Amino acid sequence: MMTRSDRYVGAQWEALRAELLPSDSGSAGKCPLGFAAKTVSKSTVSLKAKDFTTLRTISFQGRRYDVTNSKLFHSDGGKFAHFVGHDVTYALAVQSMQVEDLDVAPERSYTFEEQLLLERYRNIFARTLVLLEVDDEQSENGSRMNEVNLHQLIEKSNGIAQDECVEYLKKALESATGDQVNEACARTMMTPLQKAVEKHRLDLVKVLTITLDGK
Repeated sequence: MMTRSDRYVGAQWEALRAELLPSDSGSAGKCPLGFAAKTVSKSTVSLKAKDFTTLRTISFQGRRYDVTNSKLFHSDGGKFAHFVGHDVTYALAVQSMQVEDLDVAPERSYTFEEQLLLERYRNIFARTLVLLEVDDEQSENGSRMNEVNLHQLIEKSNGIAQDECVEYLKKALESATGDQVNEACARTMMTPLQKAVEKHRLDLVKVLTITLDGK
């Protein structure tokens, strides 16, 4: 069972920060591990499933990433070597290094905070690791994120970087129905659009308005 001491701290997490966090990166869009949002150009490689036998990979949200050249994931003393070959989605969501938290498809829904954290990881992995695509159907544990609650996102928008918040909202709206976009909050009886107006978030108002027009 994971304890709070597994979260965010320790030599392993510091080593992971040192390898994946560019030394000149900015402060925007950081997640609890300290990964930055600085873009690093990475290729997308298409391989047959059989080719994965020679690579060291991790799976995250249904995507497989190549960590072969990462010292942190190396079999000889790598701090995160036990992550290789596993789906790490749940472990990263709860910030655990425990083996029992790998390849977990949780029965519960991810919390709002966990969903935001996973989205940050997705963005960082896309910038820092090579994404491997397979032409065979892959079954990934815990690969689907739950829809971000629109009301929670807007209510907590002041605590999220502006551009990041807009991207989260756009992602959440991709799978939302017209009824969900117009759904009134049970507590305030306000719609997401009304909440965005009240918080003077014109950027969110614009995104919601465009979505409503398209629904």
